[in-house]
Amino acid sequence: MERRVSAAIVVAATAIFGLFLILLPPYFPTFDEAKYLGIGVDIWAGRGITTVFGNVFTSHAPAWPAIVALPQATLGIDALSVGRFLDAVCGISIIALTGALGWRIRPIVGAISAAGLLSLFYLHDLTRTARLDVPASALVLAYLLVAMLAFRRGSLRLAVVAGVVFAAGFLVKEIDLPFAPAPFLAAVLWTVPWRSLFRTGAAMLGVGSVLVAPWFLYYAEVSHRVYRLDAPAPVLIPLGLGVLALVLLGLAAPWLAERRPGRALERIVHRIGPDARVRRIAAWGLTLIWAAAQTYAYAKTARLSGTTFLGLDQLQLYAATWAGELRAVAFFGLTGVALAIVALVADRDLPGGARIRDLVIATICGFPLVLLVIAVGEPPRNYLANLAIVTVLAAAGWVWTVERMLRTKRPLLLVAGAAILGAAGGYVLASLGNVGPTRLGLAGAAVGAMVAIIVIVLDRRGRSVDGLVVPAIAIAVLVGGVGILAVHGANTLHPAGGEARAEAVATEVAWIRQNVPPGTTIAYGSFLGYETAYRIADDYRSVVIRARISVSDAAAPDALRWNAEPPADDWIAVDAAPRNVDQFAAYRATWLETSFKRTGATYWVYTTGIDTSSPSIEPALTTATGFEKVADFSFPVAGTAPLHTSIYRVDPSTVGFDVSRLVIAPDALERLVGLLATDGAAGKAAAGRLVPQVDVQPTGPEADAAMQALRELAGP
Repeated sequence: MERRVSAAIVVAATAIFGLFLILLPPYFPTFDEAKYLGIGVDIWAGRGITTVFGNVFTSHAPAWPAIVALPQATLGIDALSVGRFLDAVCGISIIALTGALGWRIRPIVGAISAAGLLSLFYLHDLTRTARLDVPASALVLAYLLVAMLAFRRGSLRLAVVAGVVFAAGFLVKEIDLPFAPAPFLAAVLWTVPWRSLFRTGAAMLGVGSVLVAPWFLYYAEVSHRVYRLDAPAPVLIPLGLGVLALVLLGLAAPWLAERRPGRALERIVHRIGPDARVRRIAAWGLTLIWAAAQTYAYAKTARLSGTTFLGLDQLQLYAATWAGELRAVAFFGLTGVALAIVALVADRDLPGGARIRDLVIATICGFPLVLLVIAVGEPPRNYLANLAIVTVLAAAGWVWTVERMLRTKRPLLLVAGAAILGAAGGYVLASLGNVGPTRLGLAGAAVGAMVAIIVIVLDRRGRSVDGLVVPAIAIAVLVGGVGILAVHGANTLHPAGGEARAEAVATEVAWIRQNVPPGTTIAYGSFLGYETAYRIADDYRSVVIRARISVSDAAAPDALRWNAEPPADDWIAVDAAPRNVDQFAAYRATWLETSFKRTGATYWVYTTGIDTSSPSIEPALTTATGFEKVADFSFPVAGTAPLHTSIYRVDPSTVGFDVSRLVIAPDALERLVGLLATDGAAGKAAAGRLVPQVDVQPTGPEADAAMQALRELAGP
């Protein structure tokens, strides 16, 4: 019965996820979609791996843009539609693959995993786009499944397939890199012969390395660095030789094992202890080393951007930003993972325990990536695969806990546990409407306790229903997930922000075509730049001139610094960067003057209205030269501030700014004062330099409070 019910739930969850994709309209294209579509069009037009702004794009390999734009280049099929269709297929695959990962542990775990992932409506939102995150995550899960099967069977054919899947995922978006050794490390714990492990792993590594090598070579040629390692390009040579050596040694493992060096190594290993002990030491030790190495590298990356790696303020900001989207996974997932680990420790004969350990290893391998994403303030889309794996572990932990409670036959413990589980379910379901999580949590606790009492009463009357409890919970998870997804979908049928963006882009495109001669170079700010430029790429040359992410520096003349340049004293506009508590989105006069003269842009289209749009530059332009506002539009957004578009005619030869005036947003000044306050005397001196030149815009009580804080820090 468990297998049949579980299969039905997995199929239902997968089908319902797809059905909502059909019923719900797509979102207005995001800047990421427009960016990758532009790159794909340029690739097939022979212009290289460049954006619509003409910049060489090396942040990720170009597989995804090339794939979605190929049907348009050859058959005239709209690239955006192709991308969204492929995203839909991959999003549905994530539900099915998550169920498959859970099924390896136990069918009902697979059912709860697939059903539980429905409540992560953030996944569904991303699947309604043509972004590359969903395909990359689907390929991560597929790689883990195929690679683990290859190691278990010792199959070279499956190893080749796993290598191809890994390379495909890497070339879409390299989020599978942290998981690369996870299947091998998990397999070390199994009873698979060492020779087979090394041979299978070598085949996998060889195929994957050959397929990703062209991208590494291209990146080294363009940037003179090693992709993601940020080492000088010549380091590729020893890296390549090292990989080649590992592949050759692994493939030759069966032959080497019969020779003198192999037998000597075997004797050394036997001295360490029994094979099971050696495997545990190797698997967990190498897993922790791999995670530590990643953490070190990612911490260095965060420092290069001028931020701390694990600052408490940043953790709080991230949690507050994404609490709504991740509430279900955080509550259900983290608690369940803890229970799964308890199950492994408390029950050595746990059914599916080996498969749970596999996913614990994968989770440890992937955890540093989550830390990096939080540190730099990127969205959770970068670790969707991690969330899916956590969902499976959580399902296993909750199933073990429920069945353990049922076996205890202790009424008080069973009622208390059921109440806690019900409270958790109520808290998750709070996202269904405006009912507070506390009220729903209490209601869920009451329902859980009542169900436990019914189970106890029936058991005492000789009508045990223990075997129905877990399947019933799986069905409840499915119903709850569908409900959350349905309510969220209904709330996003007509997203006000999306409609306003569509109107803004259409208005900008119409105005440009009516008032600007074809062939003109047009500059864009960050917000809606890709979306607008992509629509007119055939007739106009587009460039982007936007704020740069900067940090505070008490020693700098204006207390600000961009890491790629020495400190300067010509900062003119500053906003708070919304994703990181240590960062600012800012402009320097030199950047703007140089950019307009270098590009020859004679128009600047600047749209604001979201927290990443850097609006402070506009009041700074009121005292600048070379800018004439020729169009001004406003697009209302229900429940929030409107979008606003300004179009400036620019004379690049006369662009200039009053560098004695620094326009800064109130929240940005508040943040800057807080950071300078930690710098002691240097921060006090920097505040004193800022007081005479700061102009806080927009004015109001918040601006007055921020300015007063700056004066107090500066002192008399």
